[in-house]
Amino acid sequence: MHQYLVVRNPEVKGQLRLRFPVAGYLTPDDHSGNYELGGFEYTRKQLKRDDRFFVVSHNKPIDSGMLDYEKTVNAKDELAAFKVLLPELTVTNERYSFTVIHQQPNGEQQVLFSVAVAKTSKPTQAIFVTGSPRSGTTAMGNALQRAFNHKVHGEAHLADMMAQIDSYSQQALIKSPAYNNEGTLINQLNAADIQMNTVLMIRGIHEQFYGKDLVLDKTPGGPNINALWLMLKAYPEAKIIYCQRRGLENVISRLKKFPDVSFEGHCKQWRQSLRLWNAAKQSVSVAMKHQDWFYRVEQLLVARAPEETTNTIGNWLALTSAQQKRMSAYLKQQSPQQSSDFKAAVDLDKLDWTAEQKSVFLKICGPEMKNQGYSLDEHYFL
Repeated sequence: MHQYLVVRNPEVKGQLRLRFPVAGYLTPDDHSGNYELGGFEYTRKQLKRDDRFFVVSHNKPIDSGMLDYEKTVNAKDELAAFKVLLPELTVTNERYSFTVIHQQPNGEQQVLFSVAVAKTSKPTQAIFVTGSPRSGTTAMGNALQRAFNHKVHGEAHLADMMAQIDSYSQQALIKSPAYNNEGTLINQLNAADIQMNTVLMIRGIHEQFYGKDLVLDKTPGGPNINALWLMLKAYPEAKIIYCQRRGLENVISRLKKFPDVSFEGHCKQWRQSLRLWNAAKQSVSVAMKHQDWFYRVEQLLVARAPEETTNTIGNWLALTSAQQKRMSAYLKQQSPQQSSDFKAAVDLDKLDWTAEQKSVFLKICGPEMKNQGYSLDEHYFL
């Protein structure tokens, strides 16, 4: 099924409020091929009567020229604002882009954001499983493979690499000596063009290895969590399953799996994963303008109530009854990563850690444990 994918970049903050998400699929309301993007609101402390907004497009998917706007007062904060309406997109070409520019009365110009549009195949479903290592990501990833009867790599680690490629490419674009030279191709590229090509590379890699219908990616760790925003630009309707585990059990499991890493290092990695997830959850929800893109799974509840977990996730993912049965059967017979006592909740005071280790854990993980509603004893939750 072909759709037009839209990517907006950069994610402007501060005085700009956009009325459409950073990524999505175009679905024209009629057969004319026209699509309304809506508009944006721009607020500054000092507004000038001759402020202007322009759309610049080199391959003409949208009418270039000055944008209509009206000056209003926002009753909430009593600030004057420009409400600007973008012209309609005419969906004819397979690839195009445009840039929105603010010009002040003195002639100074600022790029507010750029948009790229590309025709691409829309997968039936895209699911990403992530979380701190040793938090049940392997069990969840394998269970979903069973549900879909779809074999993928144990871990992908694609998101972080592609985010680095995107960052490097964006910097290379603006630092190029030819970037400001009119008449060059690079002069006509914008930030969204670069990001769209990165996004299409991601989709191409997935299609090369897994086909067009299903994207299923399990990758734990902070770097992957930090790059989820790019995966959601590649797949705006993707679902993210975030696996979490209490710090005590997570550090115990980490020490067994990765004995060469220091105790303090494991504590810091657990804390960092949670902090990155909280930041990603907030920023992505604002950028996508909804919160139905993620579901948090607690490892202990998966271990103790696999059928209930399957029902909840299965309904959220719209799995068939047969798919839910296969998923549930796997979770019932497999412990997450075969960790010993995976259904048990421990007590910090009863652990055979040294007094120094317990002190380190409380210092590094204690505040985040409290923020997440975790206890330090067998009750697991506060």
